Amino acid sequence: MALWHEYRTPGWRGWLLPLTLAGTAAVQTRVLSGYTDWVPLVQPAVVMLSLVAVVGLVAVRLVPRPRGGRYPYPLAAAGIGIVALLLAPSLWAASAMWYSMETRTPAAGPQAKRDRAASSHFVRDADPLLEYLQTNRGAATYLVASADRDFARYAILNTDDPVIAFGGFSGRDPVLSNERLVSLVDTGAVRYFLVESSSGKKNSVGSWIIRNCELLPKITWQPRTAARKKDANGMDQVLFDCGRSRES
Repeated sequence: MALWHEYRTPGWRGWLLPLTLAGTAAVQTRVLSGYTDWVPLVQPAVVMLSLVAVVGLVAVRLVPRPRGGRYPYPLAAAGIGIVALLLAPSLWAASAMWYSMETRTPAAGPQAKRDRAASSHFVRDADPLLEYLQTNRGAATYLVASADRDFARYAILNTDDPVIAFGGFSGRDPVLSNERLVSLVDTGAVRYFLVESSSGKKNSVGSWIIRNCELLPKITWQPRTAARKKDANGMDQVLFDCGRSRES
């Protein structure tokens, strides 16, 4: 209301309304540029409506007003500007009701390009690993024991095979004791273990796996991606085969 009041009075402050409208629209356009797949018409709608509103407000202020005359155009232009600025935030907030996204950190709004890229990189890496495990699992009860909760969840959702998430939610929880781990390996219940490559995340179970199992070259279970540099959002785990050492 303050900007509208200043706009209707003479002086330089009257230019604050169209300038503020243009600046806010520019910020919204910049934000929306990261979500081009989400309601594609929102960004051009914000641009066009804001442009109409700003041009209308500027034009009315530049055109001399007849004595005693009143223009209805400024109010209409301001109304269009309000619609332009509320369009994207309203759809953004409402999208929480229909848009499926990460539920551990819920937030209103669509998924950004960088998050979609991270998801696609993960699937690109996870699919060949899943195929390798299913092909070479043998008689093992569990498809894999994974310290990475994301891959464990992915394997559970995309196969009918049992999976052990031995790192728990954080990847560091002591879900398995060393004795239980040895028992699973000796009985052939688990053959493959997926552990973090970062030494800072290795617990005693991970250390046992590294000492007693065979590290598989990445080319054997990710032939399409092993030759590339690691993507920032791809998988960065290593796979151990505890079945070979047991057989030998």
